[in-house]
Amino acid sequence: GDFACAACDWTARSLEGGEQGFVFHTVDTPTHALAQSSGSDKSTASVCAHLLPACAGLGVPDFRQLDTDAAFTGLGKTPGGGGRFLRLALYLGSEVIFLPPGEPQRNAPVEGLPQLWAQSFWHKNHFTSVPAFQRQSPQFLAWYDDYAPPALHGLSVKEARRGVNRRKLPPHALHRLPSDLPLTAGRLHFIRRVNTRGVLNIRKEEWKGSRRLAGA
Repeated sequence: GDFACAACDWTARSLEGGEQGFVFHTVDTPTHALAQSSGSDKSTASVCAHLLPACAGLGVPDFRQLDTDAAFTGLGKTPGGGGRFLRLALYLGSEVIFLPPGEPQRNAPVEGLPQLWAQSFWHKNHFTSVPAFQRQSPQFLAWYDDYAPPALHGLSVKEARRGVNRRKLPPHALHRLPSDLPLTAGRLHFIRRVNTRGVLNIRKEEWKGSRRLAGA
């Protein structure tokens, strides 16, 4: 059957009282179905709190596409072993694809969502606190279900989802995860450019490749 792929990203907005709000989006790439959550920071705890309900609602993807934000990679916190978000993604059975730094176009399915979300929801309301916009966030998800992204060629998100089956994380599993997650065997993919010396940088470490691949 077809592989399921999801793209994940976040955006931040300043609230009227000066506080910052962070919104996390995961998009099922084939259907453009969306999972969204929000909070007052973009810590590893916050992105993990987004990942679990996303897997319960959209399903557990075969491939999860991310940028190299520290909240996703865990760099600088557990060197060489990956942070909790990375461990959680592998524990749930997804392969993780890290996109090249500074190339947001590669995350196209989710990259346009902050602007769409802002135009159709954020700019039409006034929020003084994170809980205030969290209470109204379901309005955007209801609107988005009837939205027809250009990539779906006339279908709404709701129509594209119809009949598509995903392996969903059962609700009881959300509360049965080990507090100290193991580093599960799995696959990590790093899309990186090779420099003129034939070297590529992965997780702040240099890896020797081939000069013939320079620029690739």
